[in-house]
Amino acid sequence: MLAMRRALNLKPEISTKKFNPINMLRGITTIILMFCFAAGFAQSKCLETVTLPNEAAWGGGDSQGSMLIGNTYGPGEGPGIYIVADGGYRLYLNGELLAYDNAAGRVQFVPMTFLPGYNAISIAGINGQDAPGVLVQIDELEKSYYSGSSWRANARPSDNTWKKKYYNDLQWSYAKEQSGSITSTPSGVNFSGFPAGSKSKWIWSSNTGDKQAVLRYVFKIQAVGFGRNTTGGEDAEIV
Repeated sequence: MLAMRRALNLKPEISTKKFNPINMLRGITTIILMFCFAAGFAQSKCLETVTLPNEAAWGGGDSQGSMLIGNTYGPGEGPGIYIVADGGYRLYLNGELLAYDNAAGRVQFVPMTFLPGYNAISIAGINGQDAPGVLVQIDELEKSYYSGSSWRANARPSDNTWKKKYYNDLQWSYAKEQSGSITSTPSGVNFSGFPAGSKSKWIWSSNTGDKQAVLRYVFKIQAVGFGRNTTGGEDAEIV
């Protein structure tokens, strides 16, 4: 090849371009932007949002708040409720709206004081575009309660009396356990923040095609010791 170039009096092909650091930075910036875009697209499913219904039968118009919600500690430091949905939800205790969220895969911890007597947990669950489900763990001072097939479910409530402590849900069907884990929604979105080793199961109504469902669970705290005959002010106004 060199002999041929000499015969043809051709000059070797040598690049005369100088190293330009600005061009290199532009290239790196482009790669970073492409990576960020891809990562954001991959996470967009985790940030799926839903519209919480306005109908009263699903908790529409309720004001959030309870004197029993704590504000001096965080997850793992005291009693409370962990909840995450593959869609959105409204969370109630004995008729009071404790928390709500419209984003799938976002764990929330609500620090709570649970009084002796019956405690009714009610959830208005809202499904997004993928598989439905709600995951819950309730921690009181003595033990924990987990969402599972012992909960009750109703996809067609006639009114909002299901929030009440003494509502009779015995005619409701049992909740159906869904796929997913304590680190992944039924839709396959990974998340963090739920208690490690939790026995909670994702639950929904018996029909996964239901876009909305009310889920209920009632547990009783028995007073012990000198106060074993007290009710902790059950049914009294909290001041």
